Amino acid sequence: MSEESFKQAEKLLRSNSLDMMRVGLRSLATLGTPEALELLGEIVESGQPPIADEALSFLADISGEKAVRSIGAGLFSPDPLWRSWVFYALSKRKEPEALKWVLKSTTDENPRIRQTAIKILNRAAKENKEQIASLKEHTIDRIFTVLDKRLVQGFLDQDCPTPLRLGVVRWLGGVGGDNAATILVSVCSKEDEVFRKTAIWSLERLGHFAPELSFPLFENTDPEIRSRGLMIFRRLAGKKGSKKIEKLLKDSKAMVRLTAVECLCEVAGPDAIGPISQLLRDPDPRVRLKVVESLAGFESKRVVTFLLQAALDSEEEISILAVFALAAMGIFTPELEKLYIRIMEKGMMKPELSIEEVDAFCEMVGILGASHSKDLLRVMILAANSSSRRLRREAITAIDSYPDHQRLDAMKQLADTDDLTVLKSVALALGEAGDSKGVIPLIRAIMECPREVSRKAREFLERLADVKNLPFLIKLLQSRWPSVKKFAAEQIVGMDSPELIDPILEAIKDRNVDVQLVIIDALESFTYDKRVVNCLLKTIGKGVISLRQRAVEILGNARVKEATEPLMRVLGNKFLRKKAEKGLLRIGERKGILEVKRRKLKEEFISRKKL
Repeated sequence: MSEESFKQAEKLLRSNSLDMMRVGLRSLATLGTPEALELLGEIVESGQPPIADEALSFLADISGEKAVRSIGAGLFSPDPLWRSWVFYALSKRKEPEALKWVLKSTTDENPRIRQTAIKILNRAAKENKEQIASLKEHTIDRIFTVLDKRLVQGFLDQDCPTPLRLGVVRWLGGVGGDNAATILVSVCSKEDEVFRKTAIWSLERLGHFAPELSFPLFENTDPEIRSRGLMIFRRLAGKKGSKKIEKLLKDSKAMVRLTAVECLCEVAGPDAIGPISQLLRDPDPRVRLKVVESLAGFESKRVVTFLLQAALDSEEEISILAVFALAAMGIFTPELEKLYIRIMEKGMMKPELSIEEVDAFCEMVGILGASHSKDLLRVMILAANSSSRRLRREAITAIDSYPDHQRLDAMKQLADTDDLTVLKSVALALGEAGDSKGVIPLIRAIMECPREVSRKAREFLERLADVKNLPFLIKLLQSRWPSVKKFAAEQIVGMDSPELIDPILEAIKDRNVDVQLVIIDALESFTYDKRVVNCLLKTIGKGVISLRQRAVEILGNARVKEATEPLMRVLGNKFLRKKAEKGLLRIGERKGILEVKRRKLKEEFISRKKL
């Protein structure tokens, strides 16, 4: 029955008679079905007079959210006058659905509709708090993008729900001006933590406003608000606000004092040195550390006295920072000398140094090294053995400037250095002095340093030692330095002294391939010894290919019959094949010769088959 009535009403609406259309509208309103209400909504959305007026009148008498939705469809009309009339009808409704359409109207392009919607929303906020509280933050923020400043206070009333009030506070941050700043400062003082944090965030976003408006923030009970307020004031007042910022250096909370130190240094420059230095006696070490960091940033001799005071601080971090700053300025006093030594002795034990530490220690080396004190030479040696390459080189330069007897004593203690620059200085200094402690450094310099240094080192070594002396060479083969072992092996090659066999066999275990290659050449003179043969045979089986090639070559040249089968096995290796074939032919064992021929015949057959 309802479907027939709906179709009949549709038919009446297509009539050209206004009376018949009214009958159709009344019929749809009487039916009240979703389809009927939707059709009424389409008519309202069209805004065509007078039929749209009649449809809106009928819908005004129908309760329920579906009827409200049909009325709201009229807000999509392009005619602003008709949207105003539709909005007026919606404002009379009490259903929750009506609030959604009011929210939509707060962003209407027509300013009168927007303002009316905001006023209705303000009233609804006090009457329907639960409904407003359920709104999402982005929805609220969208409302306030078009909010009239005159309506702000209404939304900040305690009667308004929290989401709306917070929305206004956020909105004020983008408004700018003294009025917005005054309201936000007031919120920071009166409201709870959520509002305070939102308000101070908005003030930080706010553009320029009168600096004095931020003064109440300095009296706020929340230290975070005072601290952030200080940053805002610094931005607004600049150097003119120095005196006001200086007062905050005495704040009861360390957080605020820290911010005050930073702000004052930024706006007042060197004029801040005197006021902030008073905080070197602050009970909070974080504040004292901040003051020392700030003082260290000034290029002024005025900070020296205060940094010397901070260098004696009970907190190690503060003391070290002050000492580093003094070292960077090249300051030297007897008291400071002790601190330099103490800090360097501790720092040199670290396996890794920071860039700041390296910079400071290099400065200290320059300062301490200039005195040429014998007591300080110990610190120079520690620095020359440190983990920092730059520091090691600064230290060896300082040591080089000491008197000869002190310098040579230091060089002896650095004979085991891994740094080539330090090694060069040690080797040449000890070699020139004819000191026997320089033998190992000289050999290492010959093998590891550039050509000119290597040449000088060789001249000094020849004056100090007989490099062909067997006991001397045997001792070198036992050195922990691969370059020294390699040097000794080069001297041994071609020697046929049985007492060398054990040291050579031990030295070939070195992991350095360059050492192994030279030592395997030295083994060629001892292939009559079974232990040497076994070592060479073991080398053939696996390892670096160049070592294996040399072992194959030595065994073949020495005609070692025990090598026949091992050489036959490596014929399949393309890198060893040629040397193995020559070795097998030189050894002359029948099975070895036959295997070489068999492989060649096989290769010829395969090559002919491919053709």
